[in-house]
Amino acid sequence: MRIGLSEIIVIVLVAVILIKPDKIGDIVKAITKATKKIKEENEKINEDVIKPMKDITKPINDAVKDTRDSIKEATDMFKNNGGKQE
Repeated sequence: MRIGLSEIIVIVLVAVILIKPDKIGDIVKAITKATKKIKEENEKINEDVIKPMKDITKPINDAVKDTRDSIKEATDMFKNNGGKQE
């Protein structure tokens, strides 16, 4: 979700009305700091959870694909031979 210029202008106007102008700088700094922290934590989660999960699931996915390929190959052989054993 992206915020456009018109939304930013509305947010700033509401902030100026509701908050004392001298406090807005502190609030912007706090929001910036929180956003940076969230981004850092998101990167940590990606490194600590998502990437290892991909490493774990890759061999499983490969085995599933190999099994499906083998089943398809056996099914094709069965169809081509009309169910007759050679």
